[in-house]
Amino acid sequence: MWWRIPLGFLAVVGAPVYLWHVWRVVPALWRGEHEGSLPVGHVRMYDVFPRSYVTALLPLSAFAGFVLLLGVQFVVGALTIAPAKGAFLLMGLTAPLTVLHWVVNAYNRPRALVPPAFRDQLGWVDVRRRRRSNRRAGRPDTDHLVEILDFGSPGTESVAICTEAGCRWRAVPDRRAHVPELSLRNKATRHSSRITVDTIRPTADV
Repeated sequence: MWWRIPLGFLAVVGAPVYLWHVWRVVPALWRGEHEGSLPVGHVRMYDVFPRSYVTALLPLSAFAGFVLLLGVQFVVGALTIAPAKGAFLLMGLTAPLTVLHWVVNAYNRPRALVPPAFRDQLGWVDVRRRRRSNRRAGRPDTDHLVEILDFGSPGTESVAICTEAGCRWRAVPDRRAHVPELSLRNKATRHSSRITVDTIRPTADV
């Protein structure tokens, strides 16, 4: 089939480019120097945090290797079946590597696969256990720093955001709230014991 060779070349070129794109931030992340968003983000059933970014790349890299070797097979055709065997071996590795990533997300272990800057963080299992314990004791869920941001005129377009890495908690004021900021702060007190005193009003050039 004529389409196999161009498709194979596309896979042979595209897979290494993708691998470079997703792995290029790992050295800075490992040193604790990376800022900004990561090349791979959250998808359903596959959360990606800075602490679990390396393990998130393992099954993705195995799949990229599968695509690369399958592309080689398309290019060489009937000359050899070795690339195809290697491709399906890598494809088979994606399942256990995905389970490993889920384990790191859940327990932040094994430590050797977690960047040093994030090894003291809790996995989601321990986070939920601590939150349940805090709720039973009548305490806020966490001690994360929560900021109150106002993007519009005073009292409008406000949002409360947790600044803790990996925590995606956020809240908006109740629609019927007479004082939106007070509504936000009441919600924030259920999430954390640390809330900024002043409301942050970002400017357009920030």
